[in-house]
Amino acid sequence: MSMRGIGRGTGPGVAAMLFVMACGSTDGESSAPGGADASHTTNARAILDGQIVSGNGNDCTGTPVLVGDFFALGSFGDTGAQPPLPASSVVDGSPIANGAVSVTCRVHESSTGQFDVNVAAIGGGAFQLDGALTNTGDQAGIHVVGSRSETRGAADFEASDCTVQYLTAVQGVAMGRIWGRVTCASAKNGAGKTCSLVADFRFESCEQ
Repeated sequence: MSMRGIGRGTGPGVAAMLFVMACGSTDGESSAPGGADASHTTNARAILDGQIVSGNGNDCTGTPVLVGDFFALGSFGDTGAQPPLPASSVVDGSPIANGAVSVTCRVHESSTGQFDVNVAAIGGGAFQLDGALTNTGDQAGIHVVGSRSETRGAADFEASDCTVQYLTAVQGVAMGRIWGRVTCASAKNGAGKTCSLVADFRFESCEQ
């Protein structure tokens, strides 16, 4: 999956799919170019790289073409580049064309080893993920909404049987943060089309 730059402009948001949350301190990672504007109210930050793919046995056809990028925010960097490119997350409220990025997230340990996760971002596209996750093994039964549009409608792809995987030793879930890859094998949009969603995501400085 390619790692692209900061998300694109915003418009009327998908407020119904988000929780407005206060989040903690940052981890020292660089934020979006230009920094956050004075209107942002949390330190929540995210990196996203999402794709719509055909998948197996899906009817992923339509006009405009459905397959391709659906949302990119920040950059995961490239440690193999010379010189290496560091990761760059985007802070809630960071200015972009025609608006500002919205990042809201809550990652709370509800019982020993289990975390209630609800994370979302808007910024030229929309992404929401929620469910109960642990820090070991594949995490099934996760709800995801992904869209190229910031307003809810037929462009949304939604599924409740997605799987989160932790692909490296540094990925996982802990109080106030989560990092992994989510795959939705059969996500359906409002037009009745079914595609697969794959997104690398990282949310930090979330409400605990």
